[in-house]
Amino acid sequence: RHLISINGLRKDAYQRDDASVFRYDDVHKLLQSHSVDFREDAEQLLRQMLFNRAINNTDDHERNFSMINDGSGYRLSPAYDLVPSLTTGAYHVAGYQYSPYPPKPSEVIKQGKVFGLDKATVKNIAEQIMDAIQQWENFAAECKVSDSDYSAIKRLLSI
Repeated sequence: RHLISINGLRKDAYQRDDASVFRYDDVHKLLQSHSVDFREDAEQLLRQMLFNRAINNTDDHERNFSMINDGSGYRLSPAYDLVPSLTTGAYHVAGYQYSPYPPKPSEVIKQGKVFGLDKATVKNIAEQIMDAIQQWENFAAECKVSDSDYSAIKRLLSI
């Protein structure tokens, strides 16, 4: 197995539009050229982008996205380092298109195609994320999250 971060792939000057800006679009572009299952990886990238926005994970930098090769080619790795930021109003490290923020799940439904995925797929994935986020109370109770942590995280969830 081999793993390479998106940060490592972007070290190639030909892969960067601007070294000071990182966007989910950059990951999408790398998936187009390196993934052996682009459609599935584009769906996973959309899920990760929407989930990061929904939980206010503003630490969505290039080292928190990777591609893994298990011998059959490169695929987007499973998501990792998904931690809500308790700071409200902070910019995400990764923007989307010309925005410093990735879209909320409810916003992306109105956009239609995202990462080349058709509107029905985008809507389905956005609804999956919204459903998961709306279950925060159940997840928190099951994991015995303290009342103060529950409230702090609940305040920043955004669908």
